[in-house]
Amino acid sequence: NFERFLFWLFGNDPVKLGEVMKEIKANGKFELGDDKAALMETIDSVFLSGSATDAQIQSAIDKCIADRQYILCPHTAAGVHALDQLRQPGQSYICMATAHPGKFMDVTQLAGMEP
Repeated sequence: NFERFLFWLFGNDPVKLGEVMKEIKANGKFELGDDKAALMETIDSVFLSGSATDAQIQSAIDKCIADRQYILCPHTAAGVHALDQLRQPGQSYICMATAHPGKFMDVTQLAGMEP
């Protein structure tokens, strides 16, 4: 979760994390401060982002069903599609499922599964 990420980002410093969490609670945001450039470089080194259309999401779901007999939820399918577009040779990646497909009855039905 985001708090764990911040803990890691701030060098596992519980005091710094506590300060940031208080700032978020009080102001709804926080500033990276004097270390902004270095912290943004770290963030950029561990995150990739992308997007997917509805058709691309459905295609990712269909491919996963065909390849792995597993139904992706639409959110995860968007992540899988983006990962397929951003993947670099020789790199390892993780795409975590974000919801159970049963929460999305239309997806389950499109996959030919009974609700």
